[in-house]
Amino acid sequence: MTLLKRLMTAGLALAALVVAAEEFGPVSIDVVPQMNHSFSFDGYQVHELRMRNRGLKPVQVHFLLRLRGGQSLRVERTVLLAPAATTQTFLFHPNSFSYLNAEPLEVYIDGRRAKQTLHLNYRYGNNECLVSPSLPVQDYRKLRFIVDNAEATSITISQWGRYLRDYIGFLKIYLSSEDRLPPEVEEPIMQWVRLGGNLLILVPPDAPWPENVPQPAENGVYEKPLGWGRIIYCRPIAAADKKKAEEFVKSNKAPVPSWRYTKSEEASLPDLGPAASFLRSHQSMGKQGPAMEPTNLMPNMMNVPLQLLFCVMLFFAILIGPVNFWVLKRRKKEPWILVTTPIISLLFCGVVILFITFKEGWYSRGRAVAVTLLDQTTQQAVTKGWMAVYAPIAPRGGFDFPMETCLAFRNSGGFTLDLDSSQHFDSGLIQPRIPLGYRTNQVTTQHERLQVQGIENKQMRLVNGLGGTLTELAVVGADGHIYRAEQPVAAGASVAIPASTAARSGVKQLRTGLLIQAFGNLPGKPNITFTAEQLPPGYYAAVADAPLFFAPGLIPEKFQMEQYIIGKYDTIGEEKHGN
Repeated sequence: MTLLKRLMTAGLALAALVVAAEEFGPVSIDVVPQMNHSFSFDGYQVHELRMRNRGLKPVQVHFLLRLRGGQSLRVERTVLLAPAATTQTFLFHPNSFSYLNAEPLEVYIDGRRAKQTLHLNYRYGNNECLVSPSLPVQDYRKLRFIVDNAEATSITISQWGRYLRDYIGFLKIYLSSEDRLPPEVEEPIMQWVRLGGNLLILVPPDAPWPENVPQPAENGVYEKPLGWGRIIYCRPIAAADKKKAEEFVKSNKAPVPSWRYTKSEEASLPDLGPAASFLRSHQSMGKQGPAMEPTNLMPNMMNVPLQLLFCVMLFFAILIGPVNFWVLKRRKKEPWILVTTPIISLLFCGVVILFITFKEGWYSRGRAVAVTLLDQTTQQAVTKGWMAVYAPIAPRGGFDFPMETCLAFRNSGGFTLDLDSSQHFDSGLIQPRIPLGYRTNQVTTQHERLQVQGIENKQMRLVNGLGGTLTELAVVGADGHIYRAEQPVAAGASVAIPASTAARSGVKQLRTGLLIQAFGNLPGKPNITFTAEQLPPGYYAAVADAPLFFAPGLIPEKFQMEQYIIGKYDTIGEEKHGN
């Protein structure tokens, strides 16, 4: 990129960040422009607000965002602003509710509503990829390296989001090898990759190949697996092909939309080598990792006994109509129909309520499945979870999730989301007698670990420091032998587990593709021995019946949990971690 282009990009970004602040008494508030957000089901709508208190007293600022449509939703947050202080805060909510119409943001200063409001920028485009502003997006669109509707964000990389929720909705992120990610931006992007994202780092024609990155394979790319996702390095235009690519770009005024792309147009593209062919054939990249529909965890809860319901309605209609009138007419008390009709109706309502009560009860129930990749050497846990909750009566306490958890809901109702200390959804999130399903994605720092102490007499001795009872456990030893616990291993227990005579792992390095096959039948229960056979030495597979690394948001009165853990252990230096 030329110096002029860099200056233009920086100027546009600076202009985007200069926003006139709204005055609310002693407090000034401005809405900070955000990078492009995805409108996918897993994504979030994020709004950053910068505040300054010019007064000499603390000020309490309360924000209220209303979204209206088929349901009414509220997002609230309260911030205490110290005298002469400047700070920022965020309002956000899952994309599953973004189809609603957002009203202007209401602001309350010390409990009083301000007359003026703030207008937030909502994006409703179906944008599945995030593109760095340093890439020549228009040229790459014409060469079909990226999808034809992709747009580079006008926000410089140094101003990109600092949280996982800023990226969770994207399927792909395109960067230039010359981009320099600040640590606070790089960390959430790497979390996104670990959860199954595809990070593509494109090397310009005249730029050197990135240091400490192996040279590409025959297909022109080098893929580095990271968690469930991958980082892909490639040089789509070699230095020798730069002139050929420039000539093609100049001769084509606009990229051809994919919906009317033909074979002749495909043949007219310049041959720029295997890396270019890879990008053209991989424009549609889905997220990696196990996947399932959360409402499938409770598939029979919405089944209505239609035949029984029809018989009850038919009997009720006959009884309250012809039979009621005939009995009263025989007794010559027809005016009493004004009394008997509501009485019969109340009796039938009572019978229906009693039937539902005895059939379903008043208690809530739920089922959850979570898969965690736990790297004990880096103390990082990557968790993908799914949960379904069914409740005849909505729970009073609502649902409470950590701030770092990314959520996506199915069959939700109208609710209020409180962001003061966590993501707290009130009881309106779940509709009575309608299963609520949701997915969770999170990357957390965890000190829990399975401490492997060594092998004695063909048995592996270990200590369960994972924080809960393991109902199943299979560990791959250094020689590839699989050691499997024959009984549940309690939390904190030191046990010796024997080697399996029939199972052995021949895998040399972790391949998440094999794990996806092992978890391909969720919510069905995977075979723990088969799962361990897909793991290299130094790994283990475990199952728990408690949410060890999963944030359920609510523990129903009747709760079934299946927590699967794929862990990487290290027998060297275990003591320094406190286990």
